[in-house]
Amino acid sequence: MLAVALIPGAHAQGFRVRPRIAPQELRCIRWAAYHYYKPTDPMTLQGFIDLLVAVRMTEGGRVGHISWNRNHTYDIGPMQINSTHLAQLQRFGISYDAVLNNACENIVVGAWILHANLAESHDLWTSIGNYNTGSFNARTWRSNITYQRLIWQHLQTIWAAKLTRGNETAASSGDVAEATQ
Repeated sequence: MLAVALIPGAHAQGFRVRPRIAPQELRCIRWAAYHYYKPTDPMTLQGFIDLLVAVRMTEGGRVGHISWNRNHTYDIGPMQINSTHLAQLQRFGISYDAVLNNACENIVVGAWILHANLAESHDLWTSIGNYNTGSFNARTWRSNITYQRLIWQHLQTIWAAKLTRGNETAASSGDVAEATQ
């Protein structure tokens, strides 16, 4: 179940939707982070967990839901996995149905995509933006930077929740959703 809070600020009618991440999704995020994190990554394991939480908060998708993009692709499920990844996922035995209807599978795929971006790029923030835009080029650079800023805002929210709670795992335990409302 994904609860939602309306936060004054950003989008169409003066509000943006900020998802409350379900405990089972947070367990999947932690598992995916432990699975994909490498000591050579440009952040700590906890940093990677926080980054995945921020991506999940930013994407705001939900199980069983797709969102159409202007470029005629679509984004699938909680982590808004772009349909351009489906052929490659199929080769790994991951079906469209699993990405659409299984929150944990969707989160693990999102972690895999994010980690692949981090491994491909020498620039941390560009690779984070590439999760949303696919690449950084003359056509996508504005969207890439906008996405980077959204992730940064969510990371600040996560870290503020940790400081407020006095607990390093507050943001990764569900308290972040309550702290952001």
